[in-house]
Amino acid sequence: MNKTVKIIIYVLISLITVSLVFYLYVRNDIYSPMSKDSNKVVFEIQKGQSSVEIVEALRKEGLARQGWTTAIYLKISGYGNKLKAGTFLLDKANSPVKNIEIIVSGETALKKITILEGWRKQDIAEYLEKKEIISSNDYLDAINKPWDYSFLQDINDLEGFLYPDTYYIKYNADSDTIIKAQLDNFDKKLTQQMRDDIKAQGRTIKDVVILASIIEKEVLKDEDRKIVAGIFLSRIKEGMPLQSDATVNYVTGESKASPTYEETRKSSPYNTYLNKGLTPGPISNPGISSIAAAVYPEYTDYRFYLNRQDTLETIFSVTYDEHLMNKEKYLK
Repeated sequence: MNKTVKIIIYVLISLITVSLVFYLYVRNDIYSPMSKDSNKVVFEIQKGQSSVEIVEALRKEGLARQGWTTAIYLKISGYGNKLKAGTFLLDKANSPVKNIEIIVSGETALKKITILEGWRKQDIAEYLEKKEIISSNDYLDAINKPWDYSFLQDINDLEGFLYPDTYYIKYNADSDTIIKAQLDNFDKKLTQQMRDDIKAQGRTIKDVVILASIIEKEVLKDEDRKIVAGIFLSRIKEGMPLQSDATVNYVTGESKASPTYEETRKSSPYNTYLNKGLTPGPISNPGISSIAAAVYPEYTDYRFYLNRQDTLETIFSVTYDEHLMNKEKYLK
């Protein structure tokens, strides 16, 4: 074997070896799971995004290792032109290839819904129907089904427990799926420590949620919510009515900053101008800030408050006379 042949064989072997090593490296990079543990990631692809931009986004989210290896796979597989715009639930426990296949298949395409704090169940139902996800009646009917959660003991209505948040759901999601996501979220937000503290205070989760639902509709700032929670609990202890305008609005179906005198006289167990104590049930679905305020109130000498409509600031007062002065000053 002459020297030239040996050189050619050596070069070929080297090329084959390098190619094999390169192939194995790329294959391991794109086919190996990113993580041993499941870690769900909501991944959005905007309409018009290029495959290069999508690959870079995958890398930044920890869903791909090397951008260039993923780009090579997209080119060879032909998937580069099949990546679909939408929202997808991917997992770091998947390989980059698996996540790309999920995007291409569109099987776990998600739709974003945002349920606002303070909405009532009827508001949620109407919103979901407007988004063309499910009908309002389907959602309200599903709420009345029995739901097996420890925090729902002795509770017949889910109002107050339909946790407001942003959710990513499948396009074909039904009412049960959405409600379960909301209840699971509530179950997660209400920590064991909070539950223990509620029990230690001699209170119930239902009463806390009722109070939180009123606070949610009454006050905007977190620090003010704790003070208002203390005011309400002090009023109950001292035998004073809560006199919450939000409860009157619940009765009338209005959204007034200051209900009329006639409206405050409207007969209903939910009217806290006429009835002492908490309402029979929640008047809205509160977020964690209001729930935390209801669990951990700040007690002060204040017994009255009002919300300025120009600055949305909460003005507190100790006496009724002081409260009337504040009304004259800030609400005129």
